[in-house]
Amino acid sequence: MSDRVTVEKMDAGKKNSPITESVTEESTVLLDNVPSKCIWNDQEFNDGQQVECDGQAYECNYGHWVIQK
Repeated sequence: MSDRVTVEKMDAGKKNSPITESVTEESTVLLDNVPSKCIWNDQEFNDGQQVECDGQAYECNYGHWVIQK
């Protein structure tokens, strides 16, 4: 896993992927046509990459930023 990238707060005027809470239960997800990259302020990140903003870490997971606890 690469180091976390420090980023600025999300800018509503730029393209951003949605942020979701981490999931603790198992579930079945259909992955057809699911993006494998995330966007943070128009910057593209690969699946599994992490960013940090104001002390909070987020991981790119199938087109969503998942909050890391």
